[in-house]
Amino acid sequence: MTHPDIVLSVASGVLRVVAPSGNDGAAANVSTLRVALRTAGDAKGESREVLALPRSPTEDTWGSVGPRVHRWLEQGGIVEIERGSDPKDAVTYAGRVLRERGQSLEGLASAGGDVPPLPDPTPRAERLRAMLAAGALGDAMGAEIEFLDLASLRRRHPDGIRHLPAHRGTTGAITDDTQMTLFTAEGLIRSAVRQAQRGICHPASIIHHAYLRWLVTQGVAPRIAIDADEIGLFRDPRLQARRAPGKTCLSALATARSFGMAARNDSKGCGGVMRLAPMVLLPGRAVEVSGLTHGHPVAALAAQVWIELLSAAWNGTDLRAAAERLATDQDNPATRAIAAALALPGDRQPETVERLGGGWVAEEAVAIALYAALHARDLDEGLQTALLHSGDSDSTAAMAGNLLGLLFPDQVFTHPLQAMVECTDLIDRLARDLDAAFTAEGVADPALFRRYPGV
Repeated sequence: MTHPDIVLSVASGVLRVVAPSGNDGAAANVSTLRVALRTAGDAKGESREVLALPRSPTEDTWGSVGPRVHRWLEQGGIVEIERGSDPKDAVTYAGRVLRERGQSLEGLASAGGDVPPLPDPTPRAERLRAMLAAGALGDAMGAEIEFLDLASLRRRHPDGIRHLPAHRGTTGAITDDTQMTLFTAEGLIRSAVRQAQRGICHPASIIHHAYLRWLVTQGVAPRIAIDADEIGLFRDPRLQARRAPGKTCLSALATARSFGMAARNDSKGCGGVMRLAPMVLLPGRAVEVSGLTHGHPVAALAAQVWIELLSAAWNGTDLRAAAERLATDQDNPATRAIAAALALPGDRQPETVERLGGGWVAEEAVAIALYAALHARDLDEGLQTALLHSGDSDSTAAMAGNLLGLLFPDQVFTHPLQAMVECTDLIDRLARDLDAAFTAEGVADPALFRRYPGV
């Protein structure tokens, strides 16, 4: 039986499911599937790289091949998966690519793909995914406008951010905000694995180790010897891109003398809070994790306020009620910022947002993210509020996105820009693995240990 080619738009590229290239059909009988990476200008039959996939997907194999496929699609390339002896095998991989990008499988089915059932994520994994993906979306939407003043923003984007301009040559690029959030998640998983394997763990030290691995991807060598295994985020070229990392994070990590050592500086920049979203699973350690890079007392206060707001949204508690409870403490600069956000009119105008500051420091970033979430009628409206001001737009939108992803989870993967965001596949994997790591059965899975060896 002859199956028609399937052609789908995925991220900035094209995904195809095609007949095997062998003239005699022998390619359809081997135990692996051929995956060709091409560009639009390649001659017929020419490819830049050819990958092999087992007919039956395995987490370990896909963990090494999948990111390369997604990266190629994000760069506008063409990915061709050749059908094997069972045509469903190639369609299964195509479905996995779509699912990891948050794209509907309907296009695959309507194009002639009989999509086999894919394992459904748990409700908690889906919520983690929505929270992290919406944060990455806000980050990507703000990446190219971070240093624009309000007049320039209005001139260039009179209707808000409606497309993802290329940032440092990459459409949909994430910044250090999302990079560090993903490394927070990876460190949190490794800490759970270590606890399960060895019965003892200091989570902040393991997350610190993850941050030092991120530091190496930025071209900076830490003083402490780290495990530089080619596993997980550390080996992904997308996370080795330098996207204006915060100076405080770089310097604090580069000068740390031991794992878990609190930063010795007087910084309260937003870098101490913008990466904390995964800590909703271990909120009692969030302030300590923030303190690995930012040592100002207000940084710790802001981290505590931020994790309480995130936890309220995570637990389904009314966000305004949680903020009002926090705002009663007028001796705390971070909670005074919350009170200021609550007192503002809900007109969502940039001039109103800027009364809270620029978001460059932690308490201002928390206040802007809260304001955007409180007055949002939908996901995009909240993101636009957090984006359109003269301050640290990508950080405030990333943080607002974390809240908004919990408030409007069904809107995250239908947002018109979401499928273009870099590293969406990594977010899908981390959300599933975070969920597994915080269950007794999941953390005991040897496959999880292979992907996240405890340090």
